[in-house]
Amino acid sequence: MTAVTTFDPFHNRLCRDIRNALSISFIQALRQENVSPVIAVIEKFKAKSPAPFVTDYMNNRLMRYQEVMDDMTFRKISAADTYSVACSMWNRRLFFEFHEWLEDSWHSAAGSEKRMLQALIRSAGAYLLLEAGRKTGAQRLAAKAAAGLKEMQNSVPESFDVALLIDKLTALDSTPPRFAC
Repeated sequence: MTAVTTFDPFHNRLCRDIRNALSISFIQALRQENVSPVIAVIEKFKAKSPAPFVTDYMNNRLMRYQEVMDDMTFRKISAADTYSVACSMWNRRLFFEFHEWLEDSWHSAAGSEKRMLQALIRSAGAYLLLEAGRKTGAQRLAAKAAAGLKEMQNSVPESFDVALLIDKLTALDSTPPRFAC
């Protein structure tokens, strides 16, 4: 049996549990405007003496989460501004968290807003799969996302450059766009 040496939530249960727990705690932290839920999760997993690559992942996530929270403070936005927070997550390549964050809104949305949210969520999923080296799945999801964004482009918040996102998804460009949010 080969030892795991990279953080891979697609094939490793511990990695998946950590990614999911961090994402949930980050959403709590955003709503509380306090990073303590994330720190509690990290401390819980660090107490089990994880491999260095796991600790590196958690520390990197904490740093990026703090950047989103700092951005919110600097720009004077609250967690109620769903799309501004999502845009900040996107620019920090927090694609799993972006997906989880928008999924809450997607559950309660209807009609064109629901379809637009689904397209944005699929866009993040495509980049998440690309980062994991899962090109075939990324290709399929990127095509669905691009089609949904084309259909719903007038509904996408202005902070997301929808034309650029569609172009990058269509080309399956591994470098995600950055948005002016």
